[in-house]
Amino acid sequence: MRAKAHLIARLSKLGACAAAVLTLGLGACGKEEKPTVPEGTPAAPAAAPAASVPAAASTGIGRIHSLEGDVRILGVRGEERAQAGVLIEQGETVRTMPSAWALIAMSDGASITVRPDSELRFDTYRYDPDGEPQQNSASLQLVKGALRSITGLIGQGNRSGYQVKTATATIGIRGTDHEPAYYPPPPPGQKAEQPPGTYDKVNDGETVIRRPSGEVPVRRGQTAFAPPDVKQRPQLLAQAPVFYQRHAEVDRRVVDRRVEFHRQFTEQQQRRQQERRQQLDAQKKDKDKDKVRDKDARKDKQQERQEEQRRRQEEQKKKQEANRAKQDAAKKEQEQRRDKQKQERQDGQKRQQEERKKKQDERRKAQDGERDSRTDDQQKRQKAQQQQRQEQQQRRQEQQQQRQQLQQERARPQQQQQQERARQQQQQQQERARQQQQQQQQRQQR
Repeated sequence: MRAKAHLIARLSKLGACAAAVLTLGLGACGKEEKPTVPEGTPAAPAAAPAASVPAAASTGIGRIHSLEGDVRILGVRGEERAQAGVLIEQGETVRTMPSAWALIAMSDGASITVRPDSELRFDTYRYDPDGEPQQNSASLQLVKGALRSITGLIGQGNRSGYQVKTATATIGIRGTDHEPAYYPPPPPGQKAEQPPGTYDKVNDGETVIRRPSGEVPVRRGQTAFAPPDVKQRPQLLAQAPVFYQRHAEVDRRVVDRRVEFHRQFTEQQQRRQQERRQQLDAQKKDKDKDKVRDKDARKDKQQERQEEQRRRQEEQKKKQEANRAKQDAAKKEQEQRRDKQKQERQDGQKRQQEERKKKQDERRKAQDGERDSRTDDQQKRQKAQQQQRQEQQQRRQEQQQQRQQLQQERARPQQQQQQERARQQQQQQQERARQQQQQQQQRQQR
């Protein structure tokens, strides 16, 4: 039932995968080389066919692209047997039996091959094709066994946000094709086929194995190992362990399907990119048309405004001419009124002047009579006043002479003291000048 529901969801939401386009990175993922297989290896049985659907439906983080043998999915619904095309949700676990394997196609174009007798849990897998690359992240927990991972758009856009964890170490990637493996210590009384711990073999790119005791970078063609004791630092191995040769047999069965998935994903991204370009071109054409229409509309509006402005200017000119005519008529009336008022004022002034002259003549005659009588009295008073002023002036002159004599007598001692001080200062200056000359002569002699 779950497989049918997922298949219906995929077919109804065909093409709902990531819209982010990183063709160069995906092209690198497509450079898959077939691993070398020892001679005499038996041919692999036919695997379950891959479903011809997009990389992932919009509701899942990935899907089972191909598988062989007994593969289980563990999630909130319990444990179910996997089929090709079944969606993988975040938090679910993929478990393979000893003779089974599964190729998982992720929503960002990554491919994960889960080797036989392995268990992989998808703790976190966030990918938004329309969001910021730094917001995408993935955290996988390799509970046991081995896998091969070719990172997709998450690993290319946010390398620090993609990691594979085991019980003893964390593996970070830098645009990588690598093969992590984790083998826990065997139960008491049993012998391990290989030394327990975390392994990582890099086919392309670079990884780093981290743990509290330190970290070691793993480059192309190298294999690193982290022992179970977390106090020990990870280390590079001189050569890859033997179990990687068994993994090569699974790669030989998976390689064609993995390359086909990456090719389909790349083509799908290219189609979406082409559709996006076509949409952008169409939007640009629409914008250009809108700009032309807006430009024409602005021209029409501008012409209408210019015509309206011309009409307003003509009306304003007519109003100005009418106002000028009114002003000219008003000026003429004002000038006529001013001339009339001016003439009236002049006539009035003349009459007033004649009247004032008559009155002045009459007053002058009266004043002449009064003046003659007052002149004799004034002359007598003036002579008496002049004699008094002369006497007062003589007395003031005598008092002033007395005051000057007193001031001269008081100022004579002060002048003598000032002269004495000036003489002393002159003598002191001459003495200082002689001393300076002597000092200069002494310095010159030295």
